[in-house]
Parts: sequence; C-alpha cells; structure tokens
Amino acid sequence: MMRHYLYLWLFAVVISSTALSGIPPALDQLVIDLESGDNGTLQARARQVLPSYGIGAAEKMIPLLTHANQKTAAAALRVLEDILHESIHQATQEEQQCLSALIVSLLAPETTDQQKVLALQLLPYVPYLQIPLDNLSALLQQEAWREATRTALQQLQSPQAHELLCEALNDADDSFKVALLRSIAAFPPEALCPELKKYLDAPSDAVRAAALRALAKTGDPDLLPRAQQICEEVSEEYAFDAWDGRLRINDALAERGGMWEQVMESYRNILKHAPYTLIQGGAIIGLGRYGDSGSISMIMDALDEDKEGVLEAAALEAFRALKGREVRMELAALWAHCSATMKIGFVELFADHPYPEYKEVLLAAAEDDNLLVQKAARKALVQTALPEGVAIFEACLRADKDTAHTDTYKEALEALPLLAERLLQAGHKEASGQAWLSIYRHAEQDALRGQALEHIIQNPVAEAFDIILDLADGDTLLHLPPVGLFGIALKAIAGDRVEEGQRLLERALPQMTTTQTVQEALAMLPAHDSDPTLRSKLGIIPSWHIVGPFPWSAAAGFSQNYINEPQINLKASYIRDEDTLTWKEVHSADPGGLINLHSVLGAIDASVAFAFIQIEVEEGGPAQLRAGSDDGLRVWVNETLVWEKDADRGYTLDEDVVDIELRPGINSLLAAITQHAGGWAFGIRLTYPDGSPMYCTPVL
Repeated sequence: MMRHYLYLWLFAVVISSTALSGIPPALDQLVIDLESGDNGTLQARARQVLPSYGIGAAEKMIPLLTHANQKTAAAALRVLEDILHESIHQATQEEQQCLSALIVSLLAPETTDQQKVLALQLLPYVPYLQIPLDNLSALLQQEAWREATRTALQQLQSPQAHELLCEALNDADDSFKVALLRSIAAFPPEALCPELKKYLDAPSDAVRAAALRALAKTGDPDLLPRAQQICEEVSEEYAFDAWDGRLRINDALAERGGMWEQVMESYRNILKHAPYTLIQGGAIIGLGRYGDSGSISMIMDALDEDKEGVLEAAALEAFRALKGREVRMELAALWAHCSATMKIGFVELFADHPYPEYKEVLLAAAEDDNLLVQKAARKALVQTALPEGVAIFEACLRADKDTAHTDTYKEALEALPLLAERLLQAGHKEASGQAWLSIYRHAEQDALRGQALEHIIQNPVAEAFDIILDLADGDTLLHLPPVGLFGIALKAIAGDRVEEGQRLLERALPQMTTTQTVQEALAMLPAHDSDPTLRSKLGIIPSWHIVGPFPWSAAAGFSQNYINEPQINLKASYIRDEDTLTWKEVHSADPGGLINLHSVLGAIDASVAFAFIQIEVEEGGPAQLRAGSDDGLRVWVNETLVWEKDADRGYTLDEDVVDIELRPGINSLLAAITQHAGGWAFGIRLTYPDGSPMYCTPVL
C-alpha cells in the first residue's frame, strides 16, 4: 500500500514539474491551464505559449471567448489576436484561410451577440482578405450592428469590405450614409467605386459633403467645379466637411501632377474664400509645397488679415517647403515687416537652412527690439556657426557685466563654448579663438576660465597675447604647451607685436623636441609666409640647388658616381643621353620644406637626382640631421657620407635621424634621392641632439 501511494506522489510531481519546467506542455494541458483562473502562473504561461500552436490553438480558443470567467475569456481573446498577427508572416495560405473562416463563422446569424461582438473586434486582423463576408451585409442593415460592422470593415481594408460598404449606401438613412462615406474615404483611391459620384447630388448637405471627402483622394480634376458648388450651397453645419473635401481633392491633384496652374489657382481660391482657418492653413501649405515664389505675396496677404496669428504656423511650413534663391531673397526681405512671432519662426527657419541670403537677417534679429526675437537669433547664431555671432555674445556679456546673474549673461556664457566648437569645426579658427577669449574675459567660474585658457593656447588669436603674458612670470610660461606658445607668437608677430612674439618664439622653440610638435607648428605656418625665417627657426631647409634626373637602377643602388660626388661644382653641366643637365635653384613652398622632384624634373621613373646647399649656423658641434625621402636617400655633410638608405618608400617628416657634427659658420649638405616609381620627393631639417630645432640659414 505504501508503494502505491509513493507511485501516485511521484506521478503528481512529474506532472507538476512538466508544467513548470522548460519543456513545452501539450496543447490540451495549456488550454486547461488557461481556464484555471485561480492559478496565475499556469494561466500566464499558457497565455504566452498557446499562440505558437497556431490554428490548433485558435480552434480551442473559440469556445473560451464566452467563458463565464471574464479573465479566462479575455486571455482567450488575446491569444487569438496574437495568433492572427503571427499568421500574417508565419502561417501557410491554407492556415490563413482556416483562421479567417474561423473568425468569420462567429458572425453567422445563429451565433450569440457576444460572439458577434468579439468576432467584429477580431475581424480587422484576419490574414486572408479574400474570405467571404456575406454575413456582414445583413449586419450593416441592422441598426444595432451596423456601426460596429462599419468600423470593422473600415479597419479590414479589403476589396470585399469596400464593396460591402458601398452596397450598404443604397438602403442607408442619411446619417449612416455619412458614416459609410467616411469609412469609404479611408480606402486607397484606386479602390473607390465610380458610383460614389451620384452622392455628390444627394438631397442631404451632409451626404454631399461626405461624398466629396470620400472622392477627394482620386484627385479627379472634373470634381473641382462641383466641389466649389457644394462648398457654396451646403449649410454652415456641413460646410467644413465640404471645404475639407475640396482641399483634399486639390492636394491629391497636386500630388498627381500635370495641372500645376489649375492646382495653384484652386489653392488661391480656397485661401481667399474658405471660412475656416484650418482649411486656409491647408491651402497655404499646398501653395508652399507645390508652388513657387509667386505664392509668397498671397500667403503674406492672408497673414495680414489673420489678426490672431492662427495661420502663421502654416505659413512657416509653406515657406520651409519653397525652394530657390529667389524665394530666399524674398523671405529675407519680408522678415523686418513681420510680427514678433513670425520673426521668431523665420529665424528658426533660416537657422535650419543657413543660406548666405539669411545671414544679415540673423544678425539683425540679434539686435531686434523684441527680447524673444533676440534670444531666438542668438540660438540661431550658434546653430549656424556664424563668425559674427561672437561679437554679439561679447556685447551681451559687456552690457551685463555689472549684473552677472541676468538670464542673458548666463545664456551667453552657456552658448559661447558651443559656438566656439562649431566655429572650429566649420573652419573659422580665428572666430573660435575670439569666442574662447570672450569666455575667459567674462567668466567667473575658475573651471570655465581654465577651459577657455586651454583653448586659447591651442588656438590663439592676437588679442590673447597680453593674457598669456599676464598669466605669470617667465618660469610659468615655460610650462605652457610649446605649440600653443608658438601659435601665440605667430599671432603677435602678425599683429605688429614683433618683439614680444620673437621672445615667445625663443621660449617655445627649445621645447619643440618631437616631430609631432613640429608638425603641429608647421600647420600654423601657411598664414604667416611673410616671414621667411620662421621655417628656418624650425631647422627646416627650404632652398636647394637641384640637378638631374640621371638613369638609375635598384640593382646598382648607390654604387655609381654621377657628378663626381661628394665634390660639387654648381657651375658644372652633365650630359645625359642627348640632354645637358645643369643645377637649378629651387625653393619649397611647403611648410615642412618638402621638395617635390616631379615638379622640378618631371614625372620619370628609375632615376636619381642630387640636391646641394650650404647652410650657416652660429655654433658648431653635435647636431642631428632629420630627413624623409621618397624613395632612397644618401647624404653627405661637408663631403663626408653620413647616411645611406636604399628603400622604396613614401615621404615622412623626420623618418631618418642621423647624428652629425657641424662646423661653426658654413657647412655643405649634399643629398642623392633615388626614384623607383610613383612619388619622388625629399626634405631635410637640422636639430640639436635633444631634437630641438637648430636655426640655420641657406647660403645660395
């Protein structure tokens, strides 16, 4: 007996663990679990798993829709909805037909009212749109069922649903005709039946207006005259629907294209005569979306008559849609004559489309009498990254310097860092530096001033020179980034502060011991080509005597003598094939002193060229020769070979670093540059052993 009870207990445990474990239970067990309204865990699991059983589960859900337990009935309805949704993508056509037939069967005359209600809720989800819907025709004739049936058919959006709605028009009273026509209007234009046109002449104003809206999507130009008549003849109660239908016809016709003049004239007529601002707004948007600059004056006339500003939003949307320089010029000219709200709208529009024609408007808006217009303009100046915006924010800060807690002051300090970043991204480095300088001058928080100072050093402007000098004594300046000091020095020199600029250069150059810092400094040089000594102070040799090309092969390498190197005679000439080669004086325009030999000697492969220069240094002693070449390179210093690298490579600044010894005064440099194929170039600069630049002067 004990063994018998033990078996029963084990059986119960197995059943329970199966239901609660990861093993999917059988369909029938899930249905039982769904009915167990008192066991939330089992019912919830059944609710989640049952949809995966598809049509099999759907058949078992039908009886549960009318279950006495409302929670069970609701769960069954949700399961059916999920099955219907998933069947669109996962079920076969046969399964879709079965599911659809299952739902439609609940609409048979013999089913209960509760089943019909639930079936109409589920009908929009049936996956097989060709399922016969004959039972619904009778429901559309019954006052108790027609509204729910109409709604379900509208949501179903099948050809048969459209056909049933159109057929129901024949026997419907006027109020239901209007409802049916509104449902029919929700169908795509190609589905609309031609018989609908007869309702444009119905005795009822409501029906005529609803029919006009139902036919609007067709964009039939023949409807326009009748639409105008209906708008004029219907009572005030139904006038909005009529005007809405007329506007929709025009929109559909415009979208179709091909009758532009007629469409524009119709929009203008609607704008002029429609008694509703919502309809007028739609016409305004149409004039913008499909029109040209000729639409602007009529839109502005409508705004003049709109004392409450209701049409302004539509006008701005229309102006956003209009394209072309003529449009932009006209809108820019209109700005000053608009209301404050329209000015703000224009400013936002111009900021989103920052064409040159809008620049002066944005600057003028920042000086407008209306504070809200000013605020919108300042926001736009940040968005568009206009360099002139810096001065406007600076003026705001100066005006409020004694009342540092005003909203304008706070707004300006919050906006300027973002403006500075966007200016830099847009390539306006000078204006970006000015923005950070303004922040440094006016900010009270140490953190913000420190951030500004960091950017001033990275991107200096001439006006920042005094700030740098005032930071601290000379020892402190030595700890500032050398590239920042270099940039400020260049700005100072360009601003006629030559003595102070040279002093800063003397501080910066000894700290520029890496190739990276030199590259960053070189990036600042193109704007300062007026001072030829700047590159020399970086150790760069920009001028050379060049001769070549001579035939060369990779196999020969550097074994052949071409010009009696390393002894050089700049007056000598050399015969190559039938050509006579002589020395040419070449000056590099590249900030880093790169000599492009293709530009000097022509595009040629398998060749070698020679470059010679005498340089003057103040002191002799240990030094470094730093070179880059495309391709191979051989270098003599004072006729002594110091470097040789036969390579097929591209040019890189300072790729080769060679320890050398220089004499005080004049020293000679000779370089042989080989060419395999492709690019052909070289560049050489001199440094002290620690990598800091050695000032040298070419002697030509």
